[in-house]
Amino acid sequence: VAADPLSVSQGGLTAGFDSSEVLESLRTRGSALTVANLLWLDSTWSPTAHVPLRWENVDRCKKYWEKNWRQMLERNQIEVAILKSDIEGGELPARGTWKRVSPEEVCVAFHSLCREALEQSRAEEEDWKTRILSCPVLLTVFDSLPAAQWHAQQIREDSNQQAFLALTSVQRIFDFQRRRQEIGSHVTPAEMETVSGKSESITSNLIACALRVWDRAFTIGRVQKVILEQEALHTESVFQGTSKLDGIVKKCASDAEIEFVFLLMADLQKQGLLTAEQCTSRALTGTASTHHKGLVDVYIMKHKIRAHLLEEFLRKTSTGWSEKVMQEVKATCQDIEVFRKRLGSTSSQEVLPDLAWKAGFPASADWFLVFVEEAVYKTKYDPQLMAAVRQSKSVQDVLDDQSQPLAEELREFEELLKKELPQASVAETPPQEQATDPAESEAATSEAFKMVMQDILLKRNSASLTEEATETLKLAERKCRVLLDAHVELHVMPESNKDMSELLSKSPAASTRGDHHSGLVMVWVDLAQTGEPITAPHTRVCPMNSVTVKRFCSGVVKSRDNSQCSLHPGDLWCFWDCGQFNLTKAVGCLTNEAGEKLTTHDHCLTLSYDYESLRATRAVNRASATINQIEHCSLITAEPFIQVVKEKSRVHFRGSSHGNYLGPVLKAPLSERWQLTVKEKAELYGPCRVAVGGRGPADQENPGRGAITKNRETLEPVFWHGKERRVVEDFLSTYSISAVIDLAASDGTVALACAVARRRYLGFTCTMVHKSRLREQLVYQLLSESCRPSGALYDPKLARALGDDIQAARLAALQSEGNGSGGDGQGDKSEGTAPAS
Repeated sequence: VAADPLSVSQGGLTAGFDSSEVLESLRTRGSALTVANLLWLDSTWSPTAHVPLRWENVDRCKKYWEKNWRQMLERNQIEVAILKSDIEGGELPARGTWKRVSPEEVCVAFHSLCREALEQSRAEEEDWKTRILSCPVLLTVFDSLPAAQWHAQQIREDSNQQAFLALTSVQRIFDFQRRRQEIGSHVTPAEMETVSGKSESITSNLIACALRVWDRAFTIGRVQKVILEQEALHTESVFQGTSKLDGIVKKCASDAEIEFVFLLMADLQKQGLLTAEQCTSRALTGTASTHHKGLVDVYIMKHKIRAHLLEEFLRKTSTGWSEKVMQEVKATCQDIEVFRKRLGSTSSQEVLPDLAWKAGFPASADWFLVFVEEAVYKTKYDPQLMAAVRQSKSVQDVLDDQSQPLAEELREFEELLKKELPQASVAETPPQEQATDPAESEAATSEAFKMVMQDILLKRNSASLTEEATETLKLAERKCRVLLDAHVELHVMPESNKDMSELLSKSPAASTRGDHHSGLVMVWVDLAQTGEPITAPHTRVCPMNSVTVKRFCSGVVKSRDNSQCSLHPGDLWCFWDCGQFNLTKAVGCLTNEAGEKLTTHDHCLTLSYDYESLRATRAVNRASATINQIEHCSLITAEPFIQVVKEKSRVHFRGSSHGNYLGPVLKAPLSERWQLTVKEKAELYGPCRVAVGGRGPADQENPGRGAITKNRETLEPVFWHGKERRVVEDFLSTYSISAVIDLAASDGTVALACAVARRRYLGFTCTMVHKSRLREQLVYQLLSESCRPSGALYDPKLARALGDDIQAARLAALQSEGNGSGGDGQGDKSEGTAPAS
C-alpha cells in the first residue's frame, strides 16, 4: 500500500502519478485520469453494499483478465470517488481509503486471479506487482457519498460496460428496498429516480411489483436463499425478471405456498426438469387462452396435493403402518429439502444418502415415498395437473378422477395395502346429503299448508275453514307434493367433480337426451343466482364463482360425453349475464379434460325490462341514477343454432325462436316475490353470501365505516335478480324443452315452471336450508296455483270446497286475459296464463 505507482509508457508517451497535477485536474475539470496503486482502494467499502454480489460475474471477469487485462481495464475502467471535502485541504484521501464507484466484480476478479497465480507459482510475482502498481484509474469529484452511490448505479447501466455487469431484477429489488428504508414507506417514482435509470425506466408499477416481491417473498429466509443461489446462474436463473417474481407471489395465497413454489422451482432446475426458457411470465401465470392458469397454479396444486396426501389421505386410509413409520414418512415428505437430503434424487448421478432410517419399512411405505416424489417433486403428472387447474378442479377431484394416471396410481397403492393387510379397507367418505328426518319432514309438510291457509283466510276475512274444506286443501297439498317429486330434483351444490358426476348420473333430468323430435335439454346458467353480495344486493350481483361454474359445466358435459370432447347435439345452453357479467368468460368454462375450450355455436338473445317495474324492484329513489334495462343471454349449441332450434312463434312475446330480442318484460312487484328476513337469508345463503366491497355492516368489529345498520328482522326478497316466470315459460315452449338442468335453483322460478309444464328439472341450491325452504316455497306456489282461477293447476273441486264462485271467477280471469295483448309483447303488464299441460 505504501508503494508509489509505476510510470506507464504507451504510444511513445510516458505517464506517471503526480499528486499536484491530479489535484489541479480535479479542481478545474472535476476528474483526473492517472496511474495508481490498486491497493489504495478501500476494499471494505462498496457503493452498493446492500446489493448481493453475483460471483458468476466475477468468474466472467477473470476470464477477460486472463485474455487481456489492459483491454479489460479500458472497457471496464476503475473509477474512484473523491469528495470535495477531501481535496479542500490540498491533499488527496489517504492511501487505502479511496472509494471505488465502478463495478466491484472487476477488482474482486483481479485480486482473485493474483492470489491463485501466486499460490501456484511465485515466478509471476513481479508481473502481478507491475499490474497492481500501474493500474489506470479515473478519479471523479462528487459533492457527497449519495451522489457517488447514484453514479455507481449509472455505471451499471452504461452500454460501454460488459452487459453482464448491469443490475439484475433481484439486485434491483434489493436496491428498491434500501431506498424505501432511507426515504420511507411512501415512495414515489420521482424519489426512486436515484436508483437507476437507463435499462429499465422507474415507474409506479415497477416500484409496486418490486416492493411486493420483497415483502411477500424476500422476507422469507429460505426463499431469499434459493433466489440468491439462482443469481449465480445469471441468465440461467428461473427467477430472472421482476414481473415474473411478482406473478408468482400474486398467485400464492399464503407464505407457505410462496415458500413451496420457490423451493420447488429451484429444485426442478437442479434436476434439469425446468429451464429459464420454460419460465417465461406467460408460462408461469398463464394467458387468456389458458384461463390465466400457468405453471405457478400447477405448483400450488402440488402443494395442496402434498398436504392432502400427508393428512387426510393417510388418516382415512387404513395403512397398518406403525407409528414410527408414519412419522418418518410424514417428516420426509413435508419439506422438499428434507426429502432430497434423506432420499436424494433419482434423476441425479449423485451417490444416494444413507437409507438406514428406512429399515423395516413395508413395501407400501416405500411406494408412497416414490409416489410423492413423482406427483409433487417432479413433472411426471404436470400435464394432467395443468388441465385440472384450468378447469378449477379441487385436489379431491384430481385424485378421484379414475380416468387419470394419478387415480390409477392410488388404486395400485390401495391394492398393495390389501395384500399387506387383508382385513384393511379404505374408509369411505360419508355422503354429503343425509336423509331427511321423518319428524323434520312432517314439520316441513305443514309449512306450505300453513302459508296457503293464511292466504285463504285473509282473502275470505274468516277465522277458520270448515273441516271438509281443510281436508280438501290437505289432499290438494299432497297432490302438489306428488307433482313436485315427480318432476323436480333439488340438491346442494356438490363440492367435488366426483360428487357432481355421481349426482348427474342418477338424475332423470340429466339422463335425458334431447333431439329434434322429443325436445331439447336446456342447461340454465344464470350467473347472478349463485350467491348474494353482502353490500347492496338489490343493485349488485354476486361475482362469478369460476370454480362452481366450471365444476357444473364440466360435470354436465362429461355426463353426456364421457370423453368430454364436445357438447351434446340435443343440449341448449343458456348463459345469462344479468347485465353485468362477461359472457365470453362464462362460456369459456365449457372445456375438455385438457382445459381447452370446446367448439360451440353462439346465438345472442337480448332481453329488455319495463323501466318503471325494474326501477321499483331496484328500490332506486335518486332521480340521477341510471338503470340498465338490458340483459343478454348466450344460447350455446354444438351445431349451428338454426339447425338445432326449429323456428317457432313465442308464447308470451312477439317474435320467434330464431329472433334475437325478448321483451319488454314486466318485473313482478317485490310484494309478490319470495321474501324472508335478513337473518333467515343469511342462514339460507351460508357461505354463498360474498363481500364485494363498499360499505359493510356497522358492527363493533368494524366501526366507523359509515354504514347504515339494517334491521335483521326486515323482510326482503330472497333473490333480488330472479327471472320472471313468463320468460321461463316462453323458453320452455318456444325452444321445445323436455328437461332442464339449472346451475342455481335460486327462488325456484324455473323449477315451478317445469313442474307446471311437466318437464324434468334438476337444480342446485346454496345450502341444505335453502333446499328445504325452497321445496316448501314451491309446494306453496303450486297449491296457490290450484286455488287461483287463472292458474294452470286450477282445481274446481278445491274451489268448490272453499266456497268460491267458480264460474264468475273463471270468467273474470278469462276476460282479463282477453283484454291483454297475449303474444304482442305488451301483455307483460297483466298477469299471464301459463301453458297448461
